[in-house]
Amino acid sequence: MGKPEKRIAQMLEILKQERGVSVKDLAARLDVSEVTVRRDIEKLKKNQQVNFVSGAVMYASSEDKSYQLLEEEVKNYSEKDRIAQKAASLIEEDDVVIFDVGTTAVQVVKYIPEEINITAVCCTVNTLIELRKKKNVQIIFLGGYFHRGTEMFESQEGIRLLERTCATKVFSTAAGVSEMLGVTCVNNYEIGIKTAAIKSALKKILLVDSTKFDRVCSGRFASLGDFDVIITDQGISPRWKEITQELEIEFYTV
Repeated sequence: MGKPEKRIAQMLEILKQERGVSVKDLAARLDVSEVTVRRDIEKLKKNQQVNFVSGAVMYASSEDKSYQLLEEEVKNYSEKDRIAQKAASLIEEDDVVIFDVGTTAVQVVKYIPEEINITAVCCTVNTLIELRKKKNVQIIFLGGYFHRGTEMFESQEGIRLLERTCATKVFSTAAGVSEMLGVTCVNNYEIGIKTAAIKSALKKILLVDSTKFDRVCSGRFASLGDFDVIITDQGISPRWKEITQELEIEFYTV
């Protein structure tokens, strides 16, 4: 194996281990120029081995192509991160919190204060991994059939467990928010758990970046009025502030 082949193999190993790496970071770690890295990336893109999204290079795992979870993680990352920080600030001692499917919900877990005692309910592997790092968090994990594209487990048993759970808060996510057609998701298999989570929680909190508004996806799981709180970013249209005000929804832009 020649030097270029060894470098590309090393690059792929880095990308397999990490969610997204910048060209600058790859160049530093491989001890080559950014021009060389970009040339290698073009070769890998032609072979459909990597994706390049929002300035990040990502390994193109074939099992994730249905939903492109890795791409979702880097889309509007800074906005989602601010939304997650605000959401985490709403968590209180002894809360029972349901964490929905979605990359923003995972980010919330990272900002849970280490000293706080809560019970967390989740259904995705990536959320579970982050929750395990919080020593004062008791975890309830919903099992079932594993959907690789979203890292979600889904089953009727999991839905029934949610229905028996009395939660103080749920952090819901969505792929689309429409004034007329409500709150929607991409995958219909998410609907059962999303709906049960909303019904089981005292306070319903929707975490959604501004690009999801005025967008409709196939799986409708809630009406806009089902939510008590919406947290989004500053790119939101002023019209939505008026809509949520009429529905008496607490509306935060971060």
